[in-house]
Amino acid sequence: MTYKGGDAGGLILVCEFAARHPGNFLPLQFAVARSAREHLELRAVFVLPERAKCRYWTPQIRAAGFECAYVPAATRQRTAALLHIARQARARIVHSHFTWLDLESLFAGRRTGAAVIWHVHNGLLGYPMKQRLSDLVKARVLARGCAAVIAVSDQVGRDLLRRGFPRDKVSVLLNAVMLDRFEHPRRRRTELRARLGIERDAFVALSFAWPPQRKGADLLLAAASRTRVGCKQALIVLLVGERDPLERFLRERFGALPRWLRIISPVEDVTALFEVADVFVSAAREEGFSFAVGEAMACGLPVIGSDIPGTAHFWKAPGFVRYPVADPDGLANCLCELAGFDAHAELGQQNRRWAIEHLGVDRYVRETIECYRRLLPERRGRDAEGVMA
Repeated sequence: MTYKGGDAGGLILVCEFAARHPGNFLPLQFAVARSAREHLELRAVFVLPERAKCRYWTPQIRAAGFECAYVPAATRQRTAALLHIARQARARIVHSHFTWLDLESLFAGRRTGAAVIWHVHNGLLGYPMKQRLSDLVKARVLARGCAAVIAVSDQVGRDLLRRGFPRDKVSVLLNAVMLDRFEHPRRRRTELRARLGIERDAFVALSFAWPPQRKGADLLLAAASRTRVGCKQALIVLLVGERDPLERFLRERFGALPRWLRIISPVEDVTALFEVADVFVSAAREEGFSFAVGEAMACGLPVIGSDIPGTAHFWKAPGFVRYPVADPDGLANCLCELAGFDAHAELGQQNRRWAIEHLGVDRYVRETIECYRRLLPERRGRDAEGVMA
């Protein structure tokens, strides 16, 4: 990997990302990388785990004009690999998303003089002793070597402070939704419902249920069982996730699964899933920032969501209906009320207008670039001092 002279160096986007589909995450980072190239003359290198090589979307990185590199799973090998990438790219910023390569990113930053950013996407579902012991070193000591620690929501930011991350390093940058993916939803509702064996007049509750414990798949199934007793309209629950393990998770808790439940694997065209549904349900026990809720709103769906702090940024949307977390009776009441509410489609359109106003990419990219800009003068100054010395 070689770079031409004349640029300010490399932006290393370290992403522990190997999902089946690029979703919102990858296009959002493309937008950041393009802006960094245009405004800061930083050339982006996307660093992914080796298992991402088999994903169909990896060629999109090079097609978008960026470099792509992979690191192996073995700890020693990935440390050396990331340091090599950072040196080759003349790294100025190493931006680590999720947590898998945080420590390796910090090591590469120290060895190359690059500013290091840890970007945390999940909060605390629990706080076991193993995590507490790990945080004694990572959060309270090593994090001081970072230039910044970014949380994707206010709740994740509070969790970071609870874990012991330095207050002066922590900031919140709310995620965004690639709204252009949902500008022209395909009107295939009848065809898609028929393909899934769903009646035309059924009320369909859609939920992205992976991982199932965190996302509350069991809570939604329990609530739907109650709802079907007291609700006049036929209810279908559509769960999206890794099919076989999701089925095993639910069978362990409920035994035989009901015929009104549909479980499907993740698909690239999430617009089609939203087109099938009448409501999106987020039954999560914990969320950092739910891309799925934002996507559902952008597609014009009302949303029923647990009142966890991680979704607080969505609560002001006119079509976001809350219920107490881990309360299947509360969720059942919301489902039944919305199913009997003739204007639920209008609630969805109000959500779409709110999403356009509050969840756009421009704000996310602008704030990220401003963060980069604040870090670069300090590093350039150090480089200049080194040359003078």
